[in-house]
Amino acid sequence: MYLIFDLDQTLLDSSIAEEHRQNRQWSNVYPLIPRMKVYEGIEDIFAHIRRADIKVAIVTSSPSTYCSRVIQHYNWPIPITVCFHDTTQRKPHPAPIQLALQRLGNPPPDQVYSFGDMGTDITASKAAGVRSAACLWGSNNPQALLAALPDFTFKTPHEVVTFLDTI
Repeated sequence: MYLIFDLDQTLLDSSIAEEHRQNRQWSNVYPLIPRMKVYEGIEDIFAHIRRADIKVAIVTSSPSTYCSRVIQHYNWPIPITVCFHDTTQRKPHPAPIQLALQRLGNPPPDQVYSFGDMGTDITASKAAGVRSAACLWGSNNPQALLAALPDFTFKTPHEVVTFLDTI
């Protein structure tokens, strides 16, 4: 099994920095990282990942400096990332997910689950041929997320932990 996660509003509530992120004022975003909230249950997901030795990647539209600072600050077991400058196309295009698959060692797509909070995450995952999972807990637009027809839908990170135990 292989897992791909979106970063903001999927693993981390980064809404306190949203205005700075939208305006690409990254020097104002970095000091806010310690104040961002990891969603309740995310650390349980990562504990499961560590125990089961699951390969994981983050695919985000944020720059790699931001992504790596978040990963380091929260000590997450995610060595593989695909960030803004890694591809010329962004989600909903499948290119970022496809690059993550390459970096994960080209696993069979039916063994890959991709988690995100936006319809574009679901669309990109489906276009790349991997299983898509809607993360309702951080979504700013759950209607659009569900309209993208994800393969799986989760209301809380705790539901993801239970799901991971069954596959």
